[in-house]
Amino acid sequence: NIERLVKAKLNPLIVPGYDGFNAATYPKGFVAQAYWAVSVLCTVWSVSYITQTFTFGSLENCWTALGGHGFVPHAFFLGLWLLLELLPVKKQRPAAADKGTKAA
Repeated sequence: NIERLVKAKLNPLIVPGYDGFNAATYPKGFVAQAYWAVSVLCTVWSVSYITQTFTFGSLENCWTALGGHGFVPHAFFLGLWLLLELLPVKKQRPAAADKGTKAA
């Protein structure tokens, strides 16, 4: 859900013009490259944090491992989700307005 919100709300602000699929539409420049690097690092960190519990084999071991982080990542994910939910979506103009035609 957080990834969907990031794509819908942050991508249009930070990397405008990127369609999400075609690498040729990704903007050039420091901000876009830094955003990409931070996104990759956050993805790797969150996946490793979430999947670490699958190897422990018992609920007690999982609670010990997650408690070792002070449950800070859980609070971070919750805060990020709330922030993204409250962030307004950038509105796009209708296609007819871009072409300069009027709707009848």
